[in-house]
Amino acid sequence: MSELGVSHALAMMTDSAGDVEWYAGDVRAAEREWRTGYDAFVRSRADSFRVTWAAWLALALVGQHRDDSALELSIESESLAGEDDITAQVPWREARA
Repeated sequence: MSELGVSHALAMMTDSAGDVEWYAGDVRAAEREWRTGYDAFVRSRADSFRVTWAAWLALALVGQHRDDSALELSIESESLAGEDDITAQVPWREARA
């Protein structure tokens, strides 16, 4: 996918890859996967996806006791999330709590 220039699809796959790591209990690996997607969405200015990946990253950082960085990402997600965007609203609020 990378060779074909399908970077958006590749970034979307980090959703599932991060979930697998998260549920396996490997918070650092989940962060690595979600950060890959997040960084791609930042580069492509795809804020409608970045909002959710920022929230998931915040959760992964809380799980590593990196609270200051988690707070920054939760604030970023909050600022981008629509009122009805539960995919972002729930995790940024969970990270903040």
